[in-house]
Amino acid sequence: NPMRHSTDKDAFYQLIHKLVGNNPTITIGASFHPYQLVNAAGKDIWEMTYEIIESNKYCDYDQLIAEKSFFHMNPPGPQTFPIVKWDDKRLYHEVNPEFGRLVPFVIPYLTFDDGTQPLWLDKLHEGIKEKGNAQEYVTEINTASRFIMPEPTFIIGFDEFHAHNPRPLVNNFVNFLDRHVRQLE
Repeated sequence: NPMRHSTDKDAFYQLIHKLVGNNPTITIGASFHPYQLVNAAGKDIWEMTYEIIESNKYCDYDQLIAEKSFFHMNPPGPQTFPIVKWDDKRLYHEVNPEFGRLVPFVIPYLTFDDGTQPLWLDKLHEGIKEKGNAQEYVTEINTASRFIMPEPTFIIGFDEFHAHNPRPLVNNFVNFLDRHVRQLE
């Protein structure tokens, strides 16, 4: 089940802090199937969350940025973001049967773009430079995500999502499938 909810604000903070450090961040209390990230009206989960927070005055964005703080938003109901058929259907198990047992998911969050590289990218580069891989960091993130995504789930990567160009996200999952799963079969 890719759509799992958690209201554990502290666990979300611990997870996302490992990805963004002290950057102002908003978490959404769920994981989603990639095809849930954009609803039928074309709005992505981040836009919807921003609008909900703004219209209900749940958070003062200026204060969040100034204090480099963290805000946790409980997710909208599952009816708000059902799985929508995208033009790129490569994550459907009818196209790639492996996605019937290896279900892709995304743990979304919003963070302030301060013009610097994200912490997760620095950590990946640091691990590769020092040890030839970033497995220690990825394991740390997997462990921190267990409150919402229990074993045997695992993190395959980190990236930014652009609703008007979702293809790179789908590529990440399909490329992982090609490189790591199909080679073992």
